[in-house]
Formats: sequence, structure tokens, C-alpha cells
Amino acid sequence: MDLKDSLKDSIIKEALNSGVDLRQYSQQVEQQLQEVELVSVQDYVNQGTSLAQLHSQFTHCDAALERMENLLSTFRSQLGGLSSDILQLQHQSAQLGLRLSNRQAARSLAGQMIDDLVIPEALIRHLLETPVTEPVFSEQLIILQAKLALSGDHHQRCSRAAQDVVPVLGALRIKVVERLRHFLLLKLQQLRRPLANYQLPQNSLLKHKSFYHFLITQEPEIAYEVRQDYVQTMSKLYFSYFKSYSTRLLKLVDTNSVNKDDVLGSEDASLGAAAAAAARSLFGRAAPSARNSSSKSTVFTLGTRIEVVTNLEAPVLVPHAAATGTSAGHKGETKYSYEIVFRSQHYALADNACREYLFLCEFFHVERAPAMELFQEVMGKTCTIYMVSKKHCLTMTVTNVI
Repeated sequence: MDLKDSLKDSIIKEALNSGVDLRQYSQQVEQQLQEVELVSVQDYVNQGTSLAQLHSQFTHCDAALERMENLLSTFRSQLGGLSSDILQLQHQSAQLGLRLSNRQAARSLAGQMIDDLVIPEALIRHLLETPVTEPVFSEQLIILQAKLALSGDHHQRCSRAAQDVVPVLGALRIKVVERLRHFLLLKLQQLRRPLANYQLPQNSLLKHKSFYHFLITQEPEIAYEVRQDYVQTMSKLYFSYFKSYSTRLLKLVDTNSVNKDDVLGSEDASLGAAAAAAARSLFGRAAPSARNSSSKSTVFTLGTRIEVVTNLEAPVLVPHAAATGTSAGHKGETKYSYEIVFRSQHYALADNACREYLFLCEFFHVERAPAMELFQEVMGKTCTIYMVSKKHCLTMTVTNVI
């Protein structure tokens, strides 16, 4: 510090302005400084214990921080190890998940295969002891059919388990086929009973159509035997029924109402008046005179014959019921025009033929050409006698007219 700067100091400036002795003033200042120094030293001495304690605390904190640093370093290294462990665990978890899915898939396949091969005791008991008409028998039959289909698979046959089960399935199949054959043939026997309603056994057979399907897949020869037995039975039944029905209906035809002489345009003079009367009757005019009988004048009258066309689906004639009735106010045998008898014959045939065709398709699992062939085997003879009967009737009619 130079003199110029010292003069700017406030204390020195004040001392100069006050006119004190500078030497004395400097000594005074020096003495004050010594006193302040002594007080400061004494204060430091008094605070020595606190400083020692503070130093000790600093030392302890430094040691604690060092231990914390070491601990954090160890934790950091452990975290690094944990990270690698986590990655390893993730890899192991993925492998375990893959193994689990593979085992579950194998378990599912093996479990399904075991379920397909195992023959439960309940299955055997129901198939051998339960009546075939019970619903539980049909349910177990479906299960058996599925097991038989699987046992026939090449891959299934190659397994040791399948080789052990196949003989048991074969024996069970034979027993079931025997029971089904007996049941179906027994139902077919019911069709042969005199005066039996054949639709009832047919409805019962439709409820158990799965039996025939089982025979087709497992024993085609037995299925063919049942089919042929049905064909022969129903063919004879329809033939006998419709032959008798047609014969009895033809007896109800009024044969006296018309003959070969009842034609328009006849050259016979004696028939001219009858023809003219018939023509007038046809167009609603009264005949001037009757020929031999009052009924001959209505030979060509339409009357109610149109009802045969408009009521094609009317109930058919039942011979034993239609033969008795009231005619012209007197009890006796009722006669019908040929049109009414013709409609009853063919409507009954068409109704039964349609019902039979639907039954054959549903029960025997056939359609289109095979269904038509089977239908022809059943209804062929019956349709033939109808065709022969109509040809004979037409031939006789033409011959009589000529």
C-alpha cells in the first residue's frame, strides 16, 4: 500500500484530522491488535475440544461414507450379477414354457389316444345287457363305432396298446352285431303279421336307423341280409294288399250303368233314341222317352263326376265300409262309378309309394339311383299288377266299343 492509498483509509484519515501523535496512535492500535489476538487465541483454545469433537465426527463420517461406498460398490456388482441371473432365468423360463407346451400337446394327444383305445366297463355292460331300445344303448353304440373306426386306422394298429385292444373290440362288435340283427329281423317279422299296421314297425325302425348304419360299416353281409329280408317282406305285403284291395274295389263298380251299346253314333236303330236321349241329357235337355230302364238315360250325364278331379286327395274307399250303404232309399250294396274306384286305387298306391320311398331313403341311407333301384325292388311287382290291370281294362273297353 503506498502513501496515497493509506491517506484514503478512514481511520488514518481520522487520526490525521484529529491531530494525534501518529507514533502513539500506532502503538495504541498495535496494543489493540495484540489484545484482539489474545482474545482470538483464547477463543480458539476454548473451542479446541469442540474442534477435536468435530474432527472426530468428520473422521467417523468419512469412515461411514467409505463403508457406504464399499457397500454400494458391492451392491452395484451384485446388481450386475442379478441382471445376468435375470437374463438366465428368462432363458430358462422360455425353455420351461416350451417344454410345458410340448408336454401338454403330447398329453392331449396321448390322452385322446388312450380315451379312444380304452374300453370302459360301462360301455361293455350297456352294449351287452341294456335293451337295444334304450337311448343309452344308442349312445354307447356311437362310441363303439368311433372306437372301431379308430382301431382300423393304420397308425393306431401299429401301436402296442391298439394290438391289445383290437381283439376285445372285435369280440364286442360281434356281440353287438348279433343283437342288432336279432332286433331288426324281429321288427321285420312284425310286418308279416296278418292285419298288422306296417307303418308302426316302420316308425320304430326309423327311430333306430343308426343300427342299420352300424351294420353297413361293420358287417355289410348282415346289413344286406336285413335289407333283402325287408325287400321281400314289403314286396309281398304290398303285392298282396293292393291286389286284394284292387280286386275288392272293382267289385264295387256299377257295371250296369253302361255297356258296349251305350255309345254315341251307333248305327243300331234301336239305339238311336238312346243316343239322342244321352246327348240331350249331356247338354241339360230332357229325353223324350226312356230306353228299357230309366237309369240308361243318364249314361253320359256328368253329374258329380267332376268331384273326382277336384277332390283328388279325398279319403280313399275302404271296401268293407264302402260296400254297405243306402242306394235309392234301400239298404244294400253301394255301387260307384269307375272314376271313383280308379282314383281310390291310384291315390292309395301313390300315397303308400311316396311314404315307402321316403322310408327307404332315410333308413337304408340311399338316394337318387340306388334309392330308385331299391324302391323298384319293393314296389315293382305291385306297380306291375296295376299296369296289367289298367291295360286289361283299356283293352276290354276298346274291344267293347268296337
